[in-house]
Amino acid sequence: GTGSNRVTQFNLNTKMWNLQKPLSHVTTNLCSSGCLGYAFFATGDFKAATPADQIQMVNASDDATFLSKTLFKPSDRQIQRYNLTSGQMEENNMEKTRAGAVCACYSKGASTNYTGPGGNAPRVFFAGGQDDAGATDTVEMWLPGPDIKRRGEPEFAMSFSGRDRGGLVCGGRLVLAGGRAGVGQFEAETEDSYRQRITSNRGRSHPPKPKPKPPSLSDLVDVWMANATGPVSATRGRGGATGSPGVKPQQVYKLSEAVRLPKVVCLAERYVVIAGGHPAKGCFSSAMHLLDLDAPPASGSSLPLLPFTLNSTASTFAAVAFNNSAMFFNG
Repeated sequence: GTGSNRVTQFNLNTKMWNLQKPLSHVTTNLCSSGCLGYAFFATGDFKAATPADQIQMVNASDDATFLSKTLFKPSDRQIQRYNLTSGQMEENNMEKTRAGAVCACYSKGASTNYTGPGGNAPRVFFAGGQDDAGATDTVEMWLPGPDIKRRGEPEFAMSFSGRDRGGLVCGGRLVLAGGRAGVGQFEAETEDSYRQRITSNRGRSHPPKPKPKPPSLSDLVDVWMANATGPVSATRGRGGATGSPGVKPQQVYKLSEAVRLPKVVCLAERYVVIAGGHPAKGCFSSAMHLLDLDAPPASGSSLPLLPFTLNSTASTFAAVAFNNSAMFFNG
């Protein structure tokens, strides 16, 4: 949609919705995670202009100026945390802007050590995402403790630079699935901006640029131990190309189809179900894959398909899980 900065909280005791302090920006495609009494939000795609404003920009400016003002783009690298008891909201800067990232919490099995790197401290992960320079493969982590701060290195490195993955922590593992790879700079044209520029260029002497190529989708599933440690890098999360390459996935699997935004749920802290997602063609995949964390297949192999599928191919799905059950809601 067009995005929002509204934050609402549902009180399970009073059965009432309550408005919280709004986010700093109107945004879409942001990720969130609940962790040890806090709700964390990472940067999404920030609204830059309405379609009508975009057309006016084209009419009044050259292509280079227009292309720097896409309909949605990140604005900063804020992380926002809400105290679910008091409603207090705090902000800090992430290492990168992460539009389309995955947020996940490691708390079950973790210690109560909030002192920083090392040990088995709980972690909040922010995986992948896109900024003005393009997508990243980095996974940064924060402490869900009293102070809102990065927990430091190690930093994980995904199999590819991309966004729009599905993921969570289950059974002490961080699992990331699917996503969009080959995502370029935000200055690259969107489908809407291409159509608007073609219309505005009619009658001009210079021809329009070629239609932009869509980014490629990924069928990969990356798995790490959520408390894994590794070499320290002082530069990767801030866009640097030097230093440690980050902690690579300990296992990598494949889905039967490349998709973006698959729904991922955890059952009994052992089974990871990866369902649906947007394929290159069609609205939504109905396939459901299973990863048994206690008896996983060999790294590099394809995950088995479950003998049943989602019963709809809607444009979007929501998913929730509790203990041994999962529910999927079509939109």
